[in-house]
Amino acid sequence: MHNTLSNVVLADDHAVVLAGLRSVILQSPLLTVTGMAQTITDLMELLRSVPCDVLICDFAFYNDPMPDGMQLIRQLRRHYPHISLIVLSSYDNVTMVRQLMGLGIKGFISKTSHEINQLPEIIQRIHHGENYVDSQTSLALLNHIINNDSKGSGSLAELSSREIEVVRLVVDGMSVTEIAAYLNRSLKTISGQKKKAMRKLGVNTDTALVNVWHKLNGQH
Repeated sequence: MHNTLSNVVLADDHAVVLAGLRSVILQSPLLTVTGMAQTITDLMELLRSVPCDVLICDFAFYNDPMPDGMQLIRQLRRHYPHISLIVLSSYDNVTMVRQLMGLGIKGFISKTSHEINQLPEIIQRIHHGENYVDSQTSLALLNHIINNDSKGSGSLAELSSREIEVVRLVVDGMSVTEIAAYLNRSLKTISGQKKKAMRKLGVNTDTALVNVWHKLNGQH
């Protein structure tokens, strides 16, 4: 396999994560870290000013005034389609991962996966046309397909990507009004998406919504 020199940008809201990722990336002489960002604003500025072949980006940026999650990924894919995007996230439910891959990201790695230490090799594989999902998430995806979970009741697979986004922010403690402002959507739209999600998940209180979200994401 022919190796390729790559410029890598890292984005995560935790400095310790950025330091760890940088250390792993620089183990390879074929990779260089051209920038690191802890906020979405800084990330967008970096992408306008430094070379970037590969972006390793978190899914959720807590307390960031700029929209994260699916909206961020859509924005990155729209404005920087030439960049190979690897999403690194603690949100690893299979429905979300499938939706992310559908948006055209090249890789997904759960933050709980030891395969983060294999990032130099993963980047080379992506450069040669492969998509990459860490093994534990791949297994969950396979089980999801085999068990045909999408037909079951109370599954995140029943939610649209926008409904998942709203539920995630509710679980993070945001009100419907705050979510509407954060995602730049109307209060009516956000309220409707929240109600639809709750109906699909079979819950009628915010507490129950939080509990079922954690249960379906394997969190306790």
